[in-house]
Formats: sequence, structure tokens, C-alpha cells
Amino acid sequence: MLGGGNPVGSSNPVGTGTGLNYVGKHAYGYSGQLSVANSEIDAIRFTTPDNQYVDSNIQLLWTTTADDFTGDDALVLVYIDEQRVSGILASSAHKNASELLKIIFPPGVNVRITVKNAAASTTHYGYVSLTGEVYA
Repeated sequence: MLGGGNPVGSSNPVGTGTGLNYVGKHAYGYSGQLSVANSEIDAIRFTTPDNQYVDSNIQLLWTTTADDFTGDDALVLVYIDEQRVSGILASSAHKNASELLKIIFPPGVNVRITVKNAAASTTHYGYVSLTGEVYA
């Protein structure tokens, strides 16, 4: 089991970025504000430890402006070793729903979580967060 307070997998244990951070048995990643035009962009990207899996919840906040939480539809896609394994279409009606997607990431895999506009061609803003627990 990972030691408490020992961030593994990222050099930024308290801030935002594309990596995953670990504190004790907990894992978390926060993309920070993403400016999303008409293409799929990486929100969070990491490799799971070789001997542990991550039971995670992925949440999205999607908006049309940098500070007004209204918006169009967004598509969150999840890849394991570059194979799409899951995703969710988040409509503006679910703009701040908790635990939009639950997924278990197996040991020793490369994970990539992306976000893109589902219908609009104008720039939108997104925030993706992942929280979970690590198990041996």
C-alpha cells in the first residue's frame, strides 16, 4: 500500500495538472480549467502502480464561459492503454453532477481521460476531477 502523504505519480501533489496524485490509500487528479474547442483534449493522464488498482469516480463541470456554469453537451472518454473503454455524454442538464462515471483501473496500465465538445463548435471550458481509492 502506498504510504500516507507520499505523492506518487505526480510532482504536483496539491495542484492541478494531468497527473494522478496519491495520499495514503486515496488517489486524486484535477485537470484545472480546460479550454476545449472542437477537438478531443487530454484532461487527466497517468499510469497505475504495477501492483495496485484504482477504484475511481470521474466528475465533469462544463461551461460556455470561464465563470458562468451553463453549457452545451460534453463527451468524456476513458482510454486504457489507448483503447477506449468507457465514456459518458454529459448534457448541460447534468453540468455539476457528482460521480458521473465510476470505473476501476487495473494495475500497470496507462490511463487517459479526455473531454470534447459533443455538439458545439465554439470554445467551452471544462474541469475534470478523478477521486478514488487504491487497493493492493
